[in-house]
Amino acid sequence: MITVRSVVAHTECGPFDERGEVELPPDSVSEHKIPWRTLRSATVTEISAQLPESNPILEHPTLLAGRSVSVRLQLGRLKPVGQILCLYQHKEWWMRPAWVEHFCDIPERTQLVLWKSAKAWHVMMPVFRHEMRVDIRGDGRGHNDLLLDVSTNQVDRVQLQGPLLVHRQSDRKVEDPYELIRGCAEWVMSQNGGLGRLWKQTLPESLRGFG
Repeated sequence: MITVRSVVAHTECGPFDERGEVELPPDSVSEHKIPWRTLRSATVTEISAQLPESNPILEHPTLLAGRSVSVRLQLGRLKPVGQILCLYQHKEWWMRPAWVEHFCDIPERTQLVLWKSAKAWHVMMPVFRHEMRVDIRGDGRGHNDLLLDVSTNQVDRVQLQGPLLVHRQSDRKVEDPYELIRGCAEWVMSQNGGLGRLWKQTLPESLRGFG
């Protein structure tokens, strides 16, 4: 259902940090089912990519720390019926929602996408893991295309490996979009040593309803 159209590495090289782009094989990114107890009808998109080997004595390209790799995905059969809800990072410390008509209009630094197709609800959530961050965005072209921006946040990297995106759709057992989101969030947290879950914590009475 999700097709990888291109994988492009953004590089820097030399004493003046000259920028460049390197096309990587589309099969550097793959999709498979999640073998996890609480998720049904869920898949994860993973990357396993490395810059072409070069002479180790000479200056060689390395991945940019920010926006290291861009992955273009096509969601042909997942066409939305109605608007798409995007939760994106508006400021460094603040998230806010946006509603768009097409995947290509998704704002930069989006961290959650929710929409309804003709047959099911769908949720997409980027995976953060260790030093790697992933953001979703559109690029204004190709109504059924979206881009994943992968950032290493480290210099001198030539390789990327790990999950990028979890996608889950509703079925007969789970039809509530809130439950779809919760399942994706729990799986992402499991990849990071099991972070604390707000819904399992007891909030002080004074904070109930806050925000």
